[in-house]
This record gives sequence, C-alpha cells and structure tokens, in this order.
Amino acid sequence: MREKELRFALICYGGISLAVYMHGITKEVWRLAAASRAFHDGTAATGSGAVYRELLTAIAARSNVRLRVLADIVAGASAGGINGIFLARALATGQS
Repeated sequence: MREKELRFALICYGGISLAVYMHGITKEVWRLAAASRAFHDGTAATGSGAVYRELLTAIAARSNVRLRVLADIVAGASAGGINGIFLARALATGQS
C-alpha cells in the first residue's frame, strides 16, 4: 500500500467576527490532523475525528493509498493570528 501526504497551508486573517469563524475552521483542521495521526497509529478517534478517520480508512480501501493529512504552514494576523498560534501549538504537541 502506498502512502501519500496532503499538506495544508492555513492563513487565519483578523477581525473579531472573522476570528470566531476561523476558530471553527482551525478546530476542524486540528480534528482532521488528529484523525490522520490516529489512522496511522492504529488508535481510535472521537467525535468528528472518528468521521475523518473513517474517511481515511475508506480512501485507503478504495484506492490502496494511506493518506496522511498535515497542516504544514500556519500563519495569521490580528485575532486570526491567535487562532493560528493555538492550532500550531496543538499540532506540535498533540494536545487539543
């Protein structure tokens, strides 16, 4: 089975209302990356991460490719930068 990587570059731009919207997006990017880690480690994922893990399992079964999802670049400005900081910390440490 082949392995491939899907790498994201995420830019979180500023403003309070946009930061709230971006927070939801960064949470889902985190859940997808955590589900990818769980998929490759053979461990369970919870919540919406379980759905992402099932999707990765289905992709592997259908295409014979084990897909690894990574947020490669995280940048931000203003309030969006704060979201970027917390997402980068979560990705680096494996914590939520």
